[in-house]
Amino acid sequence: MRRFALSLTILALISCGGNDNEMVSTQTSARENALFQSLDTSQLRHPIYLKGGFESWISKRGERVVFTETAQAKHLFVLQGIKDQRQAIRGRIKSLLFLDHCFILELANGNRLYFGVSKPEEKSIYNQVTRNNKSLTRIEYGFGLAHRWFGKEAPRYADLNVADLKNAGDLLSKFTNSSSVSATIYRTSSEDGGCGSCDSGGEGSTGCSSSTGSMGGCSISCQAGYYACCNSGFASSCKCCPSGIQ
Repeated sequence: MRRFALSLTILALISCGGNDNEMVSTQTSARENALFQSLDTSQLRHPIYLKGGFESWISKRGERVVFTETAQAKHLFVLQGIKDQRQAIRGRIKSLLFLDHCFILELANGNRLYFGVSKPEEKSIYNQVTRNNKSLTRIEYGFGLAHRWFGKEAPRYADLNVADLKNAGDLLSKFTNSSSVSATIYRTSSEDGGCGSCDSGGEGSTGCSSSTGSMGGCSISCQAGYYACCNSGFASSCKCCPSGIQ
């Protein structure tokens, strides 16, 4: 897994066609992102700025999903527990700024949409964003925000495409070598009951991350009432689990 350090880079995606496998990427300095420059980013662990081609949908379990691909990896951003599962993102997404506990989408028409997990760390980011930027046109919260990325060495990397992900019954299960293409990446805590053992995170923790080296990794941020649970190994997983249930 490639660590996303605080010397953040912009991953500029240039779509060569309608297929999500036809995207290529270039990189430029994060200093070009005025919004990121205006924030205190000292406490962020995995910020990332993606620019170019995206797909967004509501999963069969009611999560807000945003997908994109760079030259190095395929990325999924999953916001669990949204209230309005009927409201789609209308308009072309131009960029995504992920800040551990929230992400901001900028649309081609200039509108900015904010999605997050309500917790003190997120509130600090939100207050800075709204103080320095008045153009947020939509705000949406869920109980968990997951970022999952697959490196090119991940099993079935070439087959991990938007069409199959949209048809997947569970976007939060582990992704394994024997999984079908539409089998997915995490398991949703609300239907699991508990998480069992955790390599990192655990009861009392509201965030953690895991890595499978060059194959990819994941991170999770959870609101109060849930704890973060991350497990490493061949198919790393990151999920939010109800507090008090092991």
